[in-house]
Amino acid sequence: MRGLFHSPYVCLLLIVGLLASVTPVMKSVLTTGQVDPVTAAALRTLIAFVVLFPIAAYRNSRAMMRLTRRDVVELSALGVLGIGSYLVAATGLYYTTVTHYVLIYSLLPGWTAILMAVLRHRRLTALTGAGIALSLLGCAVAVITRSANEVALAVTAGDILVLLFTMMLALYLVASRGITKRVGTLTAHAVMFGSASFVMIGEAWVWAMPARSALGLSTVMALGYIGMATAAVFLLRAHALKSLPPTTVASFHNLIPVCTLIVADVWLGEPLQGATLVGAAIILTGLEVLRRAHMSPSIRTDARSQQALSSASSQVASVTA
Repeated sequence: MRGLFHSPYVCLLLIVGLLASVTPVMKSVLTTGQVDPVTAAALRTLIAFVVLFPIAAYRNSRAMMRLTRRDVVELSALGVLGIGSYLVAATGLYYTTVTHYVLIYSLLPGWTAILMAVLRHRRLTALTGAGIALSLLGCAVAVITRSANEVALAVTAGDILVLLFTMMLALYLVASRGITKRVGTLTAHAVMFGSASFVMIGEAWVWAMPARSALGLSTVMALGYIGMATAAVFLLRAHALKSLPPTTVASFHNLIPVCTLIVADVWLGEPLQGATLVGAAIILTGLEVLRRAHMSPSIRTDARSQQALSSASSQVASVTA
């Protein structure tokens, strides 16, 4: 049994299950009115930090001790950009639907590839361009569809915020590749989660922190689940990548949008309309084209560029709230 749970494929299935449920749980929490997006994002980040920091300190104590002041400052800035974008994500999810959220967020590998090309870290080939174009087309087809209970203006504002969040996260993935490789992934993310949680807890304390008596038990449990799932996904993915190539991990992550759409339909009552299904299929096709483009031996990349693209592919829905 112990060997079963150490299997990288079991880890990937657990990741799919966790990530397919996190966004619907967050949406449910936000719609209760007990927690605003600022507080939800702050608590999610803080809980993930509380889980990750002791593990990083235990496993990589020497790396933690070797961090310079410059490293801490750089990681803190990256944490505010990448992990801090949870605040933008939660606000966008508050106004839009889970369906729109997960479809727009699925554009992450495409935006990362675009930024890698703009910053001259990787060539933008015809195959990569085709994958990006398909992803954008599929998202446009799916997101245009609105159910009768949606308020168009609010949903549009939410969609724009989710798109901004996706672009912020893509920039974070590209910008953090160097220092993450140098100091270690676990160490880097522990510091980044810590800095981001400090900033967001401060914002929530000033602007939005509710009284403890206002939080019901179900809300507290849901927020705890979201934070623990955020940390667990990171650790499970790290374990899977020890024995599986990034392309295999990315392939499993393509299941997350599909599973999330099903959960949103069954649990939250968000209808799976025909255009949504067609758009999702086009997006998944684009993601697969991008994955194959990354595998192409004709594309020469340095190790750091390949690491960043693999990271983006394997994190298609790793920050889903």
